[in-house]
Amino acid sequence: MPKEDEFEKILFEAIEEGLNELGESAKRAIYFYLNEKFGIDRQNICSNLRKFSRGLNNIFGEGAKVIEELILRALFRKTGYKPEDNWKQIDFEDNIRKVKEYLEKAEDFQV
Repeated sequence: MPKEDEFEKILFEAIEEGLNELGESAKRAIYFYLNEKFGIDRQNICSNLRKFSRGLNNIFGEGAKVIEELILRALFRKTGYKPEDNWKQIDFEDNIRKVKEYLEKAEDFQV
C-alpha cells in the first residue's frame, strides 16, 4: 500500500476517534449533515479537509476548534508526531500537512 493510502487510513481513523468523543449519535448526525449540506461522504473526508473543516465550523462555530483538536490529538498519538508548542494556533489543515510531512520523512513508517 502506498504511503498516501496509509496516511489517509490513519487520518480517517483519527477523525473517527475524534468524533467518537462526541458520542455515536452525534457522530452520525455530523456525517449526515456533512453529506447533505456539503456533499462530503465519510469516505471522502480525507480528500476534502477544507470542506470538512468548513462544515464543522458551520455546525459548531468556534466549537469546531475543539473537535479539530480532538482529531489532531488522535492523529499525533497514532503517528508519534510531536507538535510544536503553538499547534493550537495553527490551522487544522496545516497541522495535518505537518504530520504528513513528518511521516514522509520517517523511513520506517507503517500502519
